[in-house]
Amino acid sequence: MQLQIAEHKPQQQQDLTKEEIEIADLQARLESVRVLNERVRQMNEMTMALYLSVQEQNELSDNIWLNTTTGSDYISQSVDEFRLINNLKQSKMALWIKLLCFTFCFLLILLLILTLIIVLSQK
Repeated sequence: MQLQIAEHKPQQQQDLTKEEIEIADLQARLESVRVLNERVRQMNEMTMALYLSVQEQNELSDNIWLNTTTGSDYISQSVDEFRLINNLKQSKMALWIKLLCFTFCFLLILLLILTLIIVLSQK
């Protein structure tokens, strides 16, 4: 019986060391899983930050596009207004020239009538 107990003790110690090795291995694996979990969380945070950054860049691009479009519309409107002002100036100048021509013609006709009256009244 003592022989069986003596043989049984080394077997228990061997089983304990195997269990301790397995426990240590499982603990190492658990720690590795925790580290991987933390890395995945950090990568998710970085991905979210990158996504938000891309969204912000898209909004900035949209704003730049809107500003460019608005600016080109404003320039186009300004050019149209400038052309309209030039046309009005030219039209105004043409009207003044016509008015001066009509006034000159009216004065000539008036002078001719007066001359005729004077000539006819002397006879």
